Amino acid sequence: MPSRSKLSLTALAALASLVAVTSAQCVEASTDTDLSGCYPTPQTGVEPLTVLTIGTTANGYATSARGWNTWSIQSLADPNIVPGWDATTAPYLDDASILSQCSVLATTPFQAAKFTLCSLDGGWSATEVNSDGLIVPNTKILNITAISDVLHADGLLLGVYVHPGVPCSANGKLIPGTDIYANTLFSGQEDQSQCYFNYSAPGIQEWHNAQVALWASYGVDMIKLDFITPGSPLNDGALPCDMSAASTMYHNAIAASGRPMRLDLSWKPCRNTTWLPFWGQSADAIRTDNDINLYYTNTFTDWQILQQAFENYRQYILLQRAEQIAGHPIVLHPDMDNLLVANNATLSGITDDMRVTTMNMFLGASANLVLGGDLNNVDTLGLQLLTSSGSKLAANFFAEYPMQPRNPGTGDVLPLQLQAWIAGPSAATGEAYVVVANYGPDQGKGGYGTALEGVQAVTVSLSDLGLTTAAGYAASYTWRDVWNGNGTSVSATDSFTAYLNATQSSLFLLAPVS
Repeated sequence: MPSRSKLSLTALAALASLVAVTSAQCVEASTDTDLSGCYPTPQTGVEPLTVLTIGTTANGYATSARGWNTWSIQSLADPNIVPGWDATTAPYLDDASILSQCSVLATTPFQAAKFTLCSLDGGWSATEVNSDGLIVPNTKILNITAISDVLHADGLLLGVYVHPGVPCSANGKLIPGTDIYANTLFSGQEDQSQCYFNYSAPGIQEWHNAQVALWASYGVDMIKLDFITPGSPLNDGALPCDMSAASTMYHNAIAASGRPMRLDLSWKPCRNTTWLPFWGQSADAIRTDNDINLYYTNTFTDWQILQQAFENYRQYILLQRAEQIAGHPIVLHPDMDNLLVANNATLSGITDDMRVTTMNMFLGASANLVLGGDLNNVDTLGLQLLTSSGSKLAANFFAEYPMQPRNPGTGDVLPLQLQAWIAGPSAATGEAYVVVANYGPDQGKGGYGTALEGVQAVTVSLSDLGLTTAAGYAASYTWRDVWNGNGTSVSATDSFTAYLNATQSSLFLLAPVS
């Protein structure tokens, strides 16, 4: 069972002096860059390789989450294009549709790959609270206890979605076990019938404890806490500027509940040297970018959005590296949003080459492997990417060793169209994983600004990757292509060249030659 500990709240009052954004900046923010200091651009330069590691997270987990989430189908212009999805219920959630998808996770290939989480996104809960002022399911469209019973009987887990605060219908309700009314916790700010909390009010932890205890009784195994601030930038001033205490409150409530639960923060919390360590004290994963799904179309994503997601991961992991080098490592997995590689281009919106590259990036990032898409129509490539032995081995390795950028030819960490990444080497085996990529012409948000067309030679040496004999690494490695199986050997005096068309990448397992 994952181990968890409660956080002291004594430091919360001091956070006001550390907040990276002012109230005025928050209200005016309409882009990431408007949130001054929230998303710093890491320094570049060539440094010796520091092997990055991720340990056990705040709520006791050794790997990122793996499973499936409802939102990509919910956000389609016509969810009915997914067979068996009932789009007559608003907002498109019902027992049969959910279980039709999640039952696929109970099949042998997905169980063996540990895809166990069935995560319900926005729309599962009612706008009216119960008599205790707590958030409950929308019983008009689903029966959460029935869903939970089926999932757990199949060896699966249940996730739910929530915003900070509570529906304003909690006004006048007593918090269970107290004489405190829920409305005495309100900050006076609300948005679309959602009331936000004054986190210094007496009884605030008790409300969260009661809320999580209720969800524990349903069998909830994961909480996705969305619209966390500072961050979540495109809020047009509708959100309070600092709801960071919600993360601490939910973490403490999970510990008090006695039930193992993950806590995932969204949708793009502030990440700098103040906030990234703070989130790591309470959460297991943090969103590194905006949603990657397209809205109101009948495909899930496109390459421009994915290029942006990859660049945001580069920025995130370099800050995490800096914190590890400084002696205070951050134990968090990045959440790059739903992994949309299960379906062919007609539904996913991306080519097979793009799907492979997306999988390589999500695996290497040690990101949540929470799928989107239609699990009832996973094609051959999707099955290979998600459930093959190579994929499972890579996922387990990256869970401990996230990848970091090393530029081909220099070993620098700049954003480039022709890029290399390294994870490890493992302290136990000396093995490492390397991704080499040609992301194609920058479509505006890739960070590199070049537009090289056609097949490109991506050449990388062991020195570029930081695997120098002077640092004690092996003088030669075998390189095995994870997806194709072919391999070669590269020595300290040689280099490896991959010939990659635009959007192509390769994932290699490197084994030291004794």
